[in-house]
Amino acid sequence: MNPKSQRFEVLLGAVVLTVVALFVPAAYFYQYRYDQSFVAMQADFDSVEGLTKGAAVKVNGVSVGEVTGISLVPETFSVKVTFKIDKTIPVAQDSMATISGGVLLGSAYLNLILGNESKVLGPGDIISVTQPPVSLESLLQKFLFSTNDAKEG
Repeated sequence: MNPKSQRFEVLLGAVVLTVVALFVPAAYFYQYRYDQSFVAMQADFDSVEGLTKGAAVKVNGVSVGEVTGISLVPETFSVKVTFKIDKTIPVAQDSMATISGGVLLGSAYLNLILGNESKVLGPGDIISVTQPPVSLESLLQKFLFSTNDAKEG
């Protein structure tokens, strides 16, 4: 191998290692700062049909966070949804969480309807007022049965 070629390979390797050495800490620092701008919360639902981990959390149609976990509570068979939300958004104690979208309307998301109460929820607190998603199947059943009842009556 000629010395020029060998010198080039050593230089190229040093540049690659330097870029990697700078990129990894920068990515970690960015992720750390990103996580610090959010607060973790949770909400309990009877059903979360269509909602997935990574789904958006919205307030008035604006994305302010994301769903970080969905798990079944064995004792009650309710579904615990954990999410992170921009810490500048004050979530009052009387706020409500609903699941919107899904099926024909695109991806399901967690919708927060902010309350008016002065007491604000903190990290790890639970939004106690929730509404499960409206099932297209149940809407069709109601519609079909209501038209059958109207024809019979």
